[in-house]
Amino acid sequence: MRGCMDSSSLDLQPDTDLWSAGITSMQVVRVMIAIEEEFEIELPEEALTRETFSSVQAITQAVRDLTGAPCVTETAA
Repeated sequence: MRGCMDSSSLDLQPDTDLWSAGITSMQVVRVMIAIEEEFEIELPEEALTRETFSSVQAITQAVRDLTGAPCVTETAA
């Protein structure tokens, strides 16, 4: 899977390292734009780091930090 994440065979967990899973910088830009549009925010330059986009968990925390959204805990089904 060079340079391409195959979501059909990828089991992402909140802490999965997206870079090791094959995310590309172009895909990160797409994620960033989608986040900015969805939450009507602008990610500051200092948030545009490899660490911010290292996992779904890290991205979620960055959005929470910017929006002041409360932490949501998952409950067992």
